[in-house]
Amino acid sequence: MITEEMLQRWSTLTLREALSKSPLNKIVGWQLPPDGKEEKTKFIQHLSNLRKLPSNLNSDILDKKISGELSQGWRDLNRDNIFFQDCLAAVHRVYPEKWTPADYLLQCYISAKKKAVALENMDLGRALRNLPSFMREYLIAGKLSERDGIEVELPSESMNAESHVDLILRTEGKTIFVWSYLSSEKAIYRLTNNKLSGSRGKILPGLNLLAPFDNSKDAVNFKSWWIPSSNYIESVTSSLNKKAMPFKDVQEWLRNPTKNMQKFSDFILFEFNPN
Repeated sequence: MITEEMLQRWSTLTLREALSKSPLNKIVGWQLPPDGKEEKTKFIQHLSNLRKLPSNLNSDILDKKISGELSQGWRDLNRDNIFFQDCLAAVHRVYPEKWTPADYLLQCYISAKKKAVALENMDLGRALRNLPSFMREYLIAGKLSERDGIEVELPSESMNAESHVDLILRTEGKTIFVWSYLSSEKAIYRLTNNKLSGSRGKILPGLNLLAPFDNSKDAVNFKSWWIPSSNYIESVTSSLNKKAMPFKDVQEWLRNPTKNMQKFSDFILFEFNPN
């Protein structure tokens, strides 16, 4: 989970400081002279090459306090050789409440090296550019964990991939599987045509909550990160007490997803019974 306290702590460090202090330094071998120092220099140069304005790397990113601006100004290599969300899950699992974006970046680097990906082909700029969207579920989990009577669990990477579950909530003897997605037309299209239709992955039996997120109204700025607003968290918690609709009613909407797209911009609690 990611809390405001974590974001506040990040803001006291520059990316250069966070990279130097990362426990992953021992794994990448940067502390072993002379090759380690040379490899670190190459890593920094690669980051510089991925900037839209490469010459501004030091002043713009490396020596600036970590904030949401870290995700801005990167070029994409459009290479699919790093599973970014798995790397984020790994550092969150090993260093809960202590990791920083520098640890995530180094985990991406380590993951690519294990696959023998050449440094110049590592899409590390894309990893940082997409970080805010990957953080959304962790930020929502952090906010929900502050509410009384709600137990919050982050699913395993395999469960997330296979069943589209982003959060598991337990309250008043109920277990609810939460699907978090942006309320954009593109995201809703993927939801209705791929995920809910069953053509990609499976739906877990029991209570499922569709929880769309609209950046324009559901987020507030904190250290240039967009974190879920109190109103959004209230919408999540109040939806847990709604009467669940049967999944067959959702399936009726899926018969004409274009016509019913707006329905998926609202919170929907449904119960799935595979029998």
